[in-house]
Amino acid sequence: MPSITQERKILFLSNIIAPYNVAFFNGLAAAWGSHLLFMFDAESEANRSWTISNDNIYFDYEIKNSFYINKPARGINQSEVFRNIYIPLYVLKEILKIRPKLVISIEFGLRSLFALVVCKITRSKLVIMSDVIVETEKTTGWLKRLIRRLIIMASDGFVARSNHAAEYLKSLGAANDKIVVAPYAVDLGNNTGITLQNNLFKGKSADSFTLLYCGHISHRKGVDLLVDAVQRLPMQYQRDLLVLLAGGTSDDLEKLAPGYDRDIFQVIGYLQASDLFLLYQRADCMILPTRHDTWALVVNEAMEAGCPVLVSKYAGAANELVIDGSTGKVFNPLNHQEFVESLIFVMSNKSTLQQYALAAKEYVSNFSYHVAVERTNNLLSRLIYEK
Repeated sequence: MPSITQERKILFLSNIIAPYNVAFFNGLAAAWGSHLLFMFDAESEANRSWTISNDNIYFDYEIKNSFYINKPARGINQSEVFRNIYIPLYVLKEILKIRPKLVISIEFGLRSLFALVVCKITRSKLVIMSDVIVETEKTTGWLKRLIRRLIIMASDGFVARSNHAAEYLKSLGAANDKIVVAPYAVDLGNNTGITLQNNLFKGKSADSFTLLYCGHISHRKGVDLLVDAVQRLPMQYQRDLLVLLAGGTSDDLEKLAPGYDRDIFQVIGYLQASDLFLLYQRADCMILPTRHDTWALVVNEAMEAGCPVLVSKYAGAANELVIDGSTGKVFNPLNHQEFVESLIFVMSNKSTLQQYALAAKEYVSNFSYHVAVERTNNLLSRLIYEK
């Protein structure tokens, strides 16, 4: 990478330090060194259970503690979501002070709008990084869509976190030659930091089927749909089924699905990503019944660990990472009959699931940090050094 004579040529603006981005950010920092500075609105958010060791962070960053509003909203398929709307006024001051050659901003909120305004003053170039996809933005109002079009028209480049996200950018007017796809990736390694306790499988036979769910126990994630589908299963399937839920609490599940069957559903609490490896390996199948997700990195995690996946069609990873009948099974969780039939299929076809898992483990290798970092750096380098 050519040398840069002035410090802080690149300013990266984001909401929080998310663990699934740390390796990606480290890769960018390895290329740009002290010329790259990250600024985050907050270290974490109230609905996140992540902890990140500073020993794993190799990039320069500042936490700005922006004011925010927590707003409940309705997403696609009437899913209940809570959004943190940040008011990142620091963006105006910092871009004027640093005057970077290039600013990278996450998504299309006030952060990017503020960055756009000041970049015009400082003549800095603006790159928008986004994982938003067409399917999750069907409820977006005309005003928000107009603002997004204006941001895209005035931006110099785009980093899409999936092919679906690239399609959304194009639908708003982004030129194809200005977009790079930097895929989401995870790196679980072979961490076996937890020991599965025998009482997790108490009362289940050796032939029982273990279904694993990882994530928030919430309406948006479709956990209530999972409980309902299990209740609709013929009794011989219910008898042999164990559902482990990693994330949330028993109280969360009781509020979402009152009276759930405690002989089938076992909530094992919050676990860090690195501690999930053994669970993925022990489970017969990972399920994601989400009403909507722009991607869902638990799918990457399961595939890397060799766990077969049953994934909602409303996850961005479906049909891009999960190829139905090849690297996993895709289903519609809102169709009661299809959901039940999908559960029966996976429980009755363990050998087929293993074939999916083998194909998935090979296929997911294409979704790596190295690819994401290389493509992003190529775009940044081109924008910084072009005349």
